[in-house]
Amino acid sequence: MTAVLRNHTALIVEEDIGFLLWLGDLLTDAGYRTIPSSACRQATKFARELGVPIHLTVANLRMKGATSMLRALGAAHHNLKIIAIGAPESKGPVQVPATAILEKPRGSDIVSREDWIKRINRAVTDAPPLASAATSGRSS
Repeated sequence: MTAVLRNHTALIVEEDIGFLLWLGDLLTDAGYRTIPSSACRQATKFARELGVPIHLTVANLRMKGATSMLRALGAAHHNLKIIAIGAPESKGPVQVPATAILEKPRGSDIVSREDWIKRINRAVTDAPPLASAATSGRSS
C-alpha cells in the first residue's frame, strides 16, 4: 500500500518538536515523503522553494501565522488536504479550509500510532488509505 503514496508529500508544521518528529515518523511509515517544520514562515518558505506538490498538510492552529499559511498553501496546492491540530480547549469556529480538525493529545494522553492512522484516514477519506503500522512492519 505504501507504493501508492510514494509520490505524496506531507508538510507537518508543529512547534512541539517531539510531536513533530512523531507525526513525521508516522506519516513516513505510511508512505508519505515528509517535510517537517517548527515555524509557519519556515514551512511556507520550504513549500515554495522545494517546488514539490504538497498533498497533505498537518499544522498546529495555535502557531503564529498558521491561518494565513494554510490559506496560502491551499491556494498554491490544488486538492491539498489540511489536517488542523487544535488543542482540546480550542473555542470558536476555525477560519481555515481544513479537511479535518484533530485534537493534539495532552501530555498524559496515551495515543497509539494506529489510532492516529485511523484519525488521519477518516480525515482524508477520498485519498489513498494510509498504511497501518501492521502493514508497514512497525509497531506502536
